[in-house]
Amino acid sequence: MRVFLALTLVLLLAQLSCGEYYGVRLAGGSGSVGRLEMRSSANFLGQWLPVCDDDSFRSTQSTRREYPRIMCQLLGYPYGRHTYLDELIYRPGDASLSRPVKINFCSAKASSEGGRHLLGRLGEGSDAGGSSLVEGDRRQLYSPIVGTIDAAPDAPYECQIQSGLCDKTGPLVALECSHTLLPELPRPPVRPVPGPTSAWGSGSVRLMGGVGQYWLGMVGIQGVMSFRVEPNLCNYKNIGDCLYGRVEIEVPAPGGGNGTVWAPLCAPPPDVSAFDLARLMCRQLLGLRPTSSVDYISGASTPFDIPQGPVTTEGHFNPAKYAAWANIMGGTISLVAAVQDLSLNVTSSPCADGKLFAAMCSRFGR
Repeated sequence: MRVFLALTLVLLLAQLSCGEYYGVRLAGGSGSVGRLEMRSSANFLGQWLPVCDDDSFRSTQSTRREYPRIMCQLLGYPYGRHTYLDELIYRPGDASLSRPVKINFCSAKASSEGGRHLLGRLGEGSDAGGSSLVEGDRRQLYSPIVGTIDAAPDAPYECQIQSGLCDKTGPLVALECSHTLLPELPRPPVRPVPGPTSAWGSGSVRLMGGVGQYWLGMVGIQGVMSFRVEPNLCNYKNIGDCLYGRVEIEVPAPGGGNGTVWAPLCAPPPDVSAFDLARLMCRQLLGLRPTSSVDYISGASTPFDIPQGPVTTEGHFNPAKYAAWANIMGGTISLVAAVQDLSLNVTSSPCADGKLFAAMCSRFGR
């Protein structure tokens, strides 16, 4: 028995000395200072993940302000506060960075005095709303990724986390834990986001037809159709047909005119990846950066043939309605934030090869 207790104590001290215990750890710093990372018992959140420093962690609610103390208590310290070292709250990198999480709630474990006391907001998939995990630990793609932190039975708190929507590069939560009460530090302004920017935002591109806002399927495609692309571009016959839409972008009026007009986007030339173009279009449409944590799916398909001759049927694509057409001439897609920032040739006549860009853009339901 003594040997068992001794081994248990050694393991506990080892965990605390490396800054991790009860599904919580401080990383990237030293001792009691570091970037907060959490790990869930759910497979989908089973690695150590940083925590979004947004309204899910800080709030005017007194319970939210307790989160630094709660996290530090899980690490064996009675007190904790935010710290704002750049090397802890920001991570250099790209879209391959691990996705941050947010805390739905923490609750003090049941004691002899009564049941649990919830600290924070009951989030989606919480005890009040059902879990996003289904039988066999499979996740429904239309539900947030939710899990309980990987804490021992004797942990003083249990916390539920879910996939966050903050930028992967930061700002992220960093804490300083202490055995004495420390004053709060002033929060610095969020630094400008690195990477390409554009004067053309999400309101300057639109996807006409195809799968709508949500891509749901665990088995097959169950996307919500906003409306289908015009039938003279794609003839819908069966479920699964016409999942792609055509794209229009806002461009300066051709011929030196004032203002902007909407122009159908022509199919890209062979030296420009249609799939990369679809990804760029989708990020712009959803207002995302390459390091954003929002789940989405994009794709490109066989271009649509532009109808030849007069179009008189209502609801069909009519080239005569457009004063401008956008032709992509080149450019490095990875270096721009909007389709309009590529090398474009805006013409008053339809696409020279008679082809329209066909793309899909769907955000996973949350």
